[in-house]
Amino acid sequence: MKKLVYILFHRSVLIAFALLAQIVVLFLSIWTFSINIQLFYQICILISILSTLWIISTPGEPAYKIAWLILILPFPIFGGVFYLLVGGTRVSTRTQQKMKWIAMKSADTLFPDFKGEELAMMGEEIAGQARYIEERAYSPVYTNTEGCYFGEGENAFAQMLVELEKAERYIFLEFFIIDTGIMWDTILEVLERKAAQGVEVRVLYDDIGCMFTLPRDYDAILSARGIQCRVFNRFVPVMSIRLNNRDHRKLMIVDGRVGFTGGINLADEYINMKQRFGHWKDSCIMLEGDAVWSMTVMFLSMWDYTCGWDEDFSTFRPPVSAVRPWTGYVQPYVDTPLDNEIV
Repeated sequence: MKKLVYILFHRSVLIAFALLAQIVVLFLSIWTFSINIQLFYQICILISILSTLWIISTPGEPAYKIAWLILILPFPIFGGVFYLLVGGTRVSTRTQQKMKWIAMKSADTLFPDFKGEELAMMGEEIAGQARYIEERAYSPVYTNTEGCYFGEGENAFAQMLVELEKAERYIFLEFFIIDTGIMWDTILEVLERKAAQGVEVRVLYDDIGCMFTLPRDYDAILSARGIQCRVFNRFVPVMSIRLNNRDHRKLMIVDGRVGFTGGINLADEYINMKQRFGHWKDSCIMLEGDAVWSMTVMFLSMWDYTCGWDEDFSTFRPPVSAVRPWTGYVQPYVDTPLDNEIV
């Protein structure tokens, strides 16, 4: 009985009912309007035509465009209307202004590190790509950085624990999915211990990504344990294109010295301690050196956007790292809705 009550009152069920109610209201409105069926039909066709032209003409990932065209073209009556409701990554003017302010702050912080022109010796195509990422994503090219590739999540997890234990100033975590289990519980034990030692610990997770894995008030639970926690774009049960804007980033940063990123989230299936779809093979990269500063700014930008803070990012910059043997060029970068490019 308790399990049934839990399921019925789980926020995902309540959200589903709220969205269903909105869909019913939408269709009732359409039905009422369709009394003049000819006019209704013409307006829907016009919306679908305009949506199709917009999708084709705007820059973006071809697979994304094809998926929408497959939906709209066979079903022109409702396909175009549905695209207007949830398609694209458009954000409100207020959100754009807030994100742009944070992006400009990141650009100002990282601009002195821009060195894309140095890659001209390797060919214009390579240099052009580096400059494009610097200019569009405000993400510099770095040298003096060592990288380590992990082809399995369990190998990356073992190294994460090693580096977390070395933390002296701060630990930043930003993940799409966090799920209780061996992986997260082990990391959480280290985070709590480090926070008690005076290390600043911040955790940022996506609300939809963790809807079925964490309680709604998990940020308060972590805060009570001395860990700063924020939730990105809390899910509000209203049909809106805003729901599409999610934080899929995976970042773990220790003292601005070491950074992890890649495909793994903080859940047991990523380290094969839980079988969901057979053996899970996902990758992770650990960077150590100058390029980690760019990853640190990425985290701080998203954190300040979520919190509404205005921090001095430079206070988190680590001391100049030791000169390393030549390791090539490294360019961490992220994407936001501001560039109007759907990837």
